[in-house]
Parts: sequence; C-alpha cells; structure tokens
Amino acid sequence: MAETDETTSCRSSLVRSLCVSLKLRLARHEAWVLKAARKVPFLSLFVFGTLWVWFFLPMIPIGILVIILLEHAVVFGAVIASVVGITGLAVIAPWFFRWYLICVGLMFGRCGLALSKENEVSSRLERLQGKLP
Repeated sequence: MAETDETTSCRSSLVRSLCVSLKLRLARHEAWVLKAARKVPFLSLFVFGTLWVWFFLPMIPIGILVIILLEHAVVFGAVIASVVGITGLAVIAPWFFRWYLICVGLMFGRCGLALSKENEVSSRLERLQGKLP
C-alpha cells in the first residue's frame, strides 16, 4: 500500500510540475510578445499572432474527437460541438480582445494597457518561478 501511495504522489507531483512549467512558458512568451510589441508597435498584431499556438495545438485533439462524434452520433455530436464551440468562444474572446486592444493601443501610441498587462505578466512570472523546484 505504501508503494502505491508513493507512486501516486510521484505522479501527481510530476503532473503538477508539468503544469507549472507550461504556465511558466506561456507567461514567458507573453512577456516576449509585450516586449517585441513595444519595440515595433506597427507589427504588434503579428507578434500577438504567435500566442495562438498555445490555443490551436491543444484544440487539435478536441477537434478530432468532435469530428468523430459528428460522424457516429450525429445529433449528440452536434450538441457537443455546439457546447464546445460556445464555451471556447466564451473563454478565448475576452483574452483575444484584451490583447487586440493592447496592440491597437500600442499602434496609436498608448501604452497604458500594455504596462498593466506587463505588470500582470511579471507578477505571474515571479509567482510561477517560486513554485518550481
């Protein structure tokens, strides 16, 4: 029984450290995007586009599962696809529009939103770096 508890705790700590590592990489990428967007404001939307990798890659397996559901369980698959789509929009839309407004603000010379986002990202980076072993 003790071996099972040690294995379970090892797996949970491994998953936890993997999640912290991924969150740290995302925060570092966001910090890089802010730095690059402030350097060249007219290209800030293109720099922001690099953040979409963090959302498209995890959505590939979900999209494949929804397509399989649509093929085999037509009505149930359509309902699941609608729920996944609406939930995805509800989660990603505020994030997207905030970044869009930051980029447009930088293009027109306003740095207020970018500075507040930079402070938020730097505090998140410090908090995540403290969690790593």
